[in-house]
Amino acid sequence: MEWSNHGLALPPQGTEAVNTPPVIESTRYLQIYDRGANDPLYLKFVLGAIFLVLILNIVFNVPQSVCEVVLALGHDQLDGLGGLINKEHLQYLSRLLPKTVKGALAAFDLDPTVRQYLVCPRCYGIVPKEGDYPKSCPHREAPDSPPCNEKLVRTDFRETGRDTDRPIKEYIHQSFPEWLGRFLCRPDVEAILDRRKAEFKEKAQGHSTLVYDILESKAIQEFTWPDGKAFFDCPDDEFRLFFALSGDGFNPFSNKEAKQTVTSTGLYLFCLNLPLEERQKPENVYLAGVIPGPDKPSTSQINHYISLIVDDFLPCWKTGVRYTHTWKRPAGALARTALMPVLADALGIRQLCGYGAVTSQFFCTFCWLPISDLENFDKISWPSRNLDSHRYWAEQWKDADSSSRIKLFREHGLRYTPLLRLPYFNPPLFSIVDTMHNLLTGLLMRHCRNIWGMDLEIEAGEGEFAPGRAIPSQPSSEAMRKARRLVELGDFKAGPPTWQEEEGLD
Repeated sequence: MEWSNHGLALPPQGTEAVNTPPVIESTRYLQIYDRGANDPLYLKFVLGAIFLVLILNIVFNVPQSVCEVVLALGHDQLDGLGGLINKEHLQYLSRLLPKTVKGALAAFDLDPTVRQYLVCPRCYGIVPKEGDYPKSCPHREAPDSPPCNEKLVRTDFRETGRDTDRPIKEYIHQSFPEWLGRFLCRPDVEAILDRRKAEFKEKAQGHSTLVYDILESKAIQEFTWPDGKAFFDCPDDEFRLFFALSGDGFNPFSNKEAKQTVTSTGLYLFCLNLPLEERQKPENVYLAGVIPGPDKPSTSQINHYISLIVDDFLPCWKTGVRYTHTWKRPAGALARTALMPVLADALGIRQLCGYGAVTSQFFCTFCWLPISDLENFDKISWPSRNLDSHRYWAEQWKDADSSSRIKLFREHGLRYTPLLRLPYFNPPLFSIVDTMHNLLTGLLMRHCRNIWGMDLEIEAGEGEFAPGRAIPSQPSSEAMRKARRLVELGDFKAGPPTWQEEEGLD
């Protein structure tokens, strides 16, 4: 229903649609770049006024009433051009300059295509906000569980003067195919993607063992699309794009309010085909949605939201999505996408991919080494995970009743994730703890704070003032010499360095 309302062309009834890609009308996404190209007066007056109003409203949060005063002043300026241009042209410009903020937004089609859902405050289940939706949560945690029945709406009297049901929580999901169409219509994006495709096609013909980019990794180089070919081996009018899924909690109050424990959870994806310096720019990131707080969804509760992302990615894999027009391709282009890998912190990886906690029996996402054997450093003896067994036990957990789920999880450490609906998704291979959490806030922070004793905490500021509490005691000279030897040589048993070693004479 949503795609049909936004330009999606479905094949006629009675025709074979299995291999027919859905078509999205994307010409409207180009209008923001074409406006005013042949009319310097329009570019100077109308386009400038619209952009000014949008910046005031969206960036600086200026009220709509004030923004509409600016638009009215713009119309006054146009009226003053009566002696410079003909009447028909003036009327044309006046029609193009909107009078409301809503009209200014519509002029460039800036609003994303979204679907709205009611969110259960208890189990985080979601219900589409359309038609005569239920007033209580119908979600069942397991096949044998009773419905949640938590209230989804509250009665509000203040705004309308009469009793009105309003959702307690809402989730807004952005359509990925529509976002991708807007993404491909940007003038700079296509040029970058075409250049990267040619670059990696050339690299694939070489035999270098050095890896500078994730696209050079073995998993992506050996990844095959439905036609059995690599991502760079496709027609000129086709894109094959990899997207990494990430999710993390954040304080929606920007940590500015004291003692706030509110957490919202963002779900977003990065296009790995972009170079590293472009990959995480806000304008290049697909924000699927923000799960409302004040708490995080626990364990499998996040599956409701991941399933929406999978729903969008399935057709993008099976047939691809055809866009009628892009910046460089007036005849349109086909886009295929794959969701791999998952990048998050250690807790997020396990929740998104269906693993147990880092303290569970099977703590590792790559092997079956039990936590009781944590000090086993013989990598050859670690029993590797494999995709078939992972899918089997995850499906068993999905179909099991509540008590059986507990038993299955205790024995195998796996829960179901909707990501397994993607036929190519391989959790043991695609689960990656990102660099920030693994290195910066993980290993480096542990060494600085715990091992080297650099554990001063400053509540605010840039550290230009002394801390307001006692400075922790400095380790002894002998302890620091031992730490230095440990860092340099990796030798846990060796004593402190000799004076010859310290002076560089040995």
